[in-house]
Amino acid sequence: MKRNFSLKSSLLAVLLFAPFLLFASHYRYGSISWTNTSGNTVVFKVSQAWRISAFFNSTPAVGTTIVTDAPFEFGDGSSSPVNLTVTSVNPLEDWFYGETTIAHTYAAPGTVVAYAESCCRISSLQNNADGNWRAQSTVNVGSGNSSPVSTIIPIIDVPANEAAATINIPATDPNGSSLSFRFSNNAEAASGGPFTQPAGLAINGTTGVMTFNTVGKVLGQLYSTQIMIGDGVALVPLDFIIRISNQSSSLNTPPVFEAPTPANGTVFNVTPGNMVTFNVQASDADAGSTVNLSVAGAPVGSNFSPALPTTANPVMTTFSWTTTLADVGSYVLSFNAIDNNGSTANTSVTINVSNVSNPCTTPTFLNDQTIVLDASCGKSDGNISIIPQTGVAPFMYSIDGGTTYVAGPDAGNTFTGLAAGFYNLRLKDANGCESAVVQKEVKAIYNCSPACTAPTFLNDQTIVLDASCGKSDGNITIIPQTGVAPFMYSIDGGTTYVSGPNTGYTFDNLAIGTYNLRLKDANGCESAVVQRDVNAVYGCPAASVVPACTAPTFLNDQTIVLDASCGKSDGNISIIPQTGVAPFMYSIDGGTTYVAGPNAGYTFTGLAGIRARNISGTSIN
Repeated sequence: MKRNFSLKSSLLAVLLFAPFLLFASHYRYGSISWTNTSGNTVVFKVSQAWRISAFFNSTPAVGTTIVTDAPFEFGDGSSSPVNLTVTSVNPLEDWFYGETTIAHTYAAPGTVVAYAESCCRISSLQNNADGNWRAQSTVNVGSGNSSPVSTIIPIIDVPANEAAATINIPATDPNGSSLSFRFSNNAEAASGGPFTQPAGLAINGTTGVMTFNTVGKVLGQLYSTQIMIGDGVALVPLDFIIRISNQSSSLNTPPVFEAPTPANGTVFNVTPGNMVTFNVQASDADAGSTVNLSVAGAPVGSNFSPALPTTANPVMTTFSWTTTLADVGSYVLSFNAIDNNGSTANTSVTINVSNVSNPCTTPTFLNDQTIVLDASCGKSDGNISIIPQTGVAPFMYSIDGGTTYVAGPDAGNTFTGLAAGFYNLRLKDANGCESAVVQKEVKAIYNCSPACTAPTFLNDQTIVLDASCGKSDGNITIIPQTGVAPFMYSIDGGTTYVSGPNTGYTFDNLAIGTYNLRLKDANGCESAVVQRDVNAVYGCPAASVVPACTAPTFLNDQTIVLDASCGKSDGNISIIPQTGVAPFMYSIDGGTTYVAGPNAGYTFTGLAGIRARNISGTSIN
């Protein structure tokens, strides 16, 4: 049933219900899923996203109830208002996302088409601008079937100028059925009115991967699309907007989701009463970038800490949700990270809250006694042991949330060679039943040394007091400028250090020479080496330089020798200088000992007779 609204009726609706009534325009996103509960009762989940600024002066709080005037038609002639509960907002992109759950009992089993429809899509679309919208689902009443579930961020970015830019559609089927994907037709997407899919957009019918030829398209352009997801009998819609963006360039790197974020497509299977918790983190490598993290599809009653959206780099939030019987069903959470240059990344997590008719009895393991051996800093030598508590042996074990499993002993399995980081532990038993996912962290045994920021000292103002000539009385003072106190100081390039005051240190008693100055801070980080010279205070005087020697001579031929009497010590020898610089010293033992004497010469007396005495070649007999 197509609805047309006059300006008068629209204004009246605003006056009656503002600011908590949405008339059907500024539509950005829509999806429907459902489950048969008992008999002919079906519980629908209707999800929609709308423009914030068209209806509010400020961002609505999560938990706010918004009433739309496009009712939900059950397909049997009856309908219900759509009272959306806001579960996420994105002020940066001017949208909020809300959900409502509506239960309806049909008179008889069968196949019906349930839907919501109205006008209008947003005006800035390249296709279907201001056009009608419709979201419909084929429902199998009384079959026990549950529909596929899909959630995606209302606005998905794709890079410009790519022949096959890809979009992955996150979807799950609670019954484990294989899924199929196709484009919606005019009747399904616009009540038979004009509706065109973007030119160059294609979808794989088995995998749901979309490709979009964006060559020639302009940055910032918006395109609407709608697809139908089927499980063989049921069909559900997914209606969203595609934006052309500059995802990557030499000047900009898109953000990425990183550990401890669960791998894209991770599935958490839980039973009512259990808590699901995990961390989501994204970062951007570009200097100065910030990352805004948002979500669509968060279950009512779930919690994010800090609340989303939030901005930082890296940016991180912790999701937690304690499920109840009323939460039985499947939930797809779609996360979006966008940097301040408009580049984005997306990832999704699925949570299945098991139906009471599920044959699985969820196995458990000793969560509180899980053995975690931490890793050495920088090494992959950590361990995690998973010890089954309940379930049917044999067991399989996982540390990536169930993406991959390894077989192991029934008593438990140990994963070795683990680096420091977060791991998502999971157990699967012989019936194929999986435990809840428990996140554990392998930490570094010791605090790893932080990445070094080299300290600096006042290079241009390093104090050098030069040494006196020939003395070791020079000084060098090193004064820290940056770094983490306390400091250590070196003048041999860091080979040895001494401790000193944080304001600086003086090395005393230094000789003339070259010294290699270096500073080390409390983190063990070292400064660059700076070379400084200790010079002589003044130029050394010339007298302190010993001149080259010119050997003096004495009158060898005229040396006076008075021989000794037989057996007596009464001989004499006189040495008379010929050349050299006075005063002189004289020796008769070859220079072993000297005696001072007159400059004109010197006489050694009281000499005994000897066979020979070396006085520059003169003999005494």
